[in-house]
Amino acid sequence: DLYEILSTLLYTRMLYPGSKQAALADAQSFLEAPRFQAHQIYRALDVLAQSSDFIQAKLYQNSLKLRPRNHRVLYYDCTNYYFEIEQESGDRQYGHSKEHRPNPLLQMGLFI
Repeated sequence: DLYEILSTLLYTRMLYPGSKQAALADAQSFLEAPRFQAHQIYRALDVLAQSSDFIQAKLYQNSLKLRPRNHRVLYYDCTNYYFEIEQESGDRQYGHSKEHRPNPLLQMGLFI
């Protein structure tokens, strides 16, 4: 049940942020324990990914109904993801790390 899986992931993300495996383990303590397994979570995420553009467009349209946007101001946030590997690989390259880590990293930016 896609709804059950996604709602469980949402609740566990708010209560106990962690991995999908951890979410499944944490959800066992809920009043209604999940009736799905870890591999079904990943299938549900594949289904969700196929509709990602549609979902994001609808969320944006609905958010405009709640609060108009000032499109003249953009906010930018940037973060690094580091990888515990010895060699650079693809997009994972050595770069400046705030934590002074010697590992390859991947930088991601977000405009709002």
